[in-house]
Amino acid sequence: MGYILPIQQHEYSDYQRRMVTNKRTITTVEKPYKAGLQAKYEELQHQEEIRNNKVDLILNEVEQSVSEFSEVDAIYTEITGLGQFINERI
Repeated sequence: MGYILPIQQHEYSDYQRRMVTNKRTITTVEKPYKAGLQAKYEELQHQEEIRNNKVDLILNEVEQSVSEFSEVDAIYTEITGLGQFINERI
């Protein structure tokens, strides 16, 4: 037989609180619902599409102006004969 050491009551109550588990309550899962942010998302997406369309229009205008410059350069080289024999190898 062994000797049981005397313990204080507060030590036993601390031990008891650690060892006793809380009973779990089982709850049901609620059905999913539509988030309220969908309207804001669609509005932002629409604004972004408008911005992208504006950027595309500006890029098309720049490409047209660049093609006009290349046509002017071609005509200039025909008239003056300068720039026809350029070595493009670097």
